[in-house]
Amino acid sequence: MPTKKIQPIDEIIGSPRASGDARHSEAGSPEAVVEPQVFQAPLVPTALSAVPASNAVPTEEVAGILDIQPEGHGFLRPKFLPSSRDIYIS
Repeated sequence: MPTKKIQPIDEIIGSPRASGDARHSEAGSPEAVVEPQVFQAPLVPTALSAVPASNAVPTEEVAGILDIQPEGHGFLRPKFLPSSRDIYIS
């Protein structure tokens, strides 16, 4: 039966560095410090009317109950029951 060898944590992960120490990669060169980028939302508000409508496909605004199936697709239904006016959503 194999036996477990007890090792101190410092041997496994190394000793902690002071916060002022420069970090070096395994090759010996200093690692680059990467600053996180902060996303700033556009300052200009957008409205639905600002999006140009495509005249190639006629559209109609619809409302109803969204019935999502376990497979991931769904149906937009005018009422709770299935009907011929259901809209398939993938």
